[in-house]
Amino acid sequence: MGSGVCRSGVFRGPALEEKGRGVIARFRRTLDMLRRHSVKALVLVLVLCLLGIGGYLAGAYYYAEHHLHAAEQAVARYDFDEAEEHLAVCLRLRPEDASLHFQMARVERRAGKYEPAAEHLEKCQNLEGINPQNALEWSLWRAQFGEIADVEGSLQELVDRGSPETPQILEALAQGYIHTYRLDVAMYCLNRLLEQDPDNVQALLRRASLWQTAGSEAKAEADCRRAVAAQPEHITARCRLGESLLRRNLAQDALQQYEYLRQLPRGDRPEVLLGLARSHRQLGDSDAARKVLDDLLARHPQDSGALRERGKLALEIESPAAAEEWLRKVVALYPFDAQANYLLAQSLRRQGKEDEAREYEAVRERIESDLKGLEAAFGRVTKAPQDPAPRVEAGIICLRNGQEHEGERWLLSALQQDSRDQKAHAALANYYERTGKPDLAAEHRRQAMPTGLSGFTGGANAVPRRP
Repeated sequence: MGSGVCRSGVFRGPALEEKGRGVIARFRRTLDMLRRHSVKALVLVLVLCLLGIGGYLAGAYYYAEHHLHAAEQAVARYDFDEAEEHLAVCLRLRPEDASLHFQMARVERRAGKYEPAAEHLEKCQNLEGINPQNALEWSLWRAQFGEIADVEGSLQELVDRGSPETPQILEALAQGYIHTYRLDVAMYCLNRLLEQDPDNVQALLRRASLWQTAGSEAKAEADCRRAVAAQPEHITARCRLGESLLRRNLAQDALQQYEYLRQLPRGDRPEVLLGLARSHRQLGDSDAARKVLDDLLARHPQDSGALRERGKLALEIESPAAAEEWLRKVVALYPFDAQANYLLAQSLRRQGKEDEAREYEAVRERIESDLKGLEAAFGRVTKAPQDPAPRVEAGIICLRNGQEHEGERWLLSALQQDSRDQKAHAALANYYERTGKPDLAAEHRRQAMPTGLSGFTGGANAVPRRP
């Protein structure tokens, strides 16, 4: 049969072969074209991916470096909260960087955030092993936390040898001595630190607190002024200066301090707004004070200082009933606030609610009596720092008035002076039972008994010892 097509249109014979060869040729050309273009496209995609990855890595590196530099600047300003924020960004980008964990641990320790600091220091050692630098940081952590007996000898030896870490060591020791109420040694460390670094804001503010505790308000204010001169935008330093000025009824000068802070990026912090409101109230600008307080309470409805100040303002310019509403909130949240109890009693008395007013007045009198007892115990501690008895008394008073952290610290410091003090052990046992720490409670209960005096080497701590 000759070549041609059948009725179905299917090629047969030579025509089929020729047509098939053409189809195959076109198919091959198409494959070659696709292959050539696919290779080019693949190469282009790979190049773009590599450029993208490289750009991302470079961007991430410089982004992290920017935040690291910002953190270092914040540390230089003693602004540990800001430094912590910048380091957190760095750690999100470099979670396995041991040096970043070390820096975060140091910043959080200096800010008094002991548990997070310990976690970052443990991570640092897991990544790079134990070395002299992170081992020293553990010693500083223990010292600042108050475990002075364990580390003070070795740290004091480093200071005497002129270690480059001397400022860090003196700062940590000073805070640790304050935690254990060895205030004379704390003052020595702060004085020595300020001889080396006169603009150390942290040391100046801590020494100001010690001067204030000793009743030297003028010296405390002088140190606050030095701190502000060294770091004009340091919020805590200016707030402390403002508080000192308000205590001296220099409200106009205090207002200038708080208005300066209000213009800063983080000038809306509660302590700034409260100081601003108190300054306005002392100057007689009740409307301005009320506006600031209402703004503050809208964001921080349980701020004790703001609630108390709002109640005081209501008592002055609104009505006893309005003041009662605010002051009941304070007393419900903070029942051991002596001033709030007094103001609430005044608002009730002005409404003729004498019986209830006397109840709150009695609470206020009991709290103030305890405060006087605490002040007396503190005076005995300064005169006889190795006597555990006034420390135990101070601890029991603090626990009775809701100052649980302070009370625990007082009692633990008593046990550092005498690890067998039964009264301190009994008070701690009661406290730990009440706060849901049965293991600690049982240990201290055992030590409080005459038959359980052996085998105890020191007070239990709220945070476990670290290696």
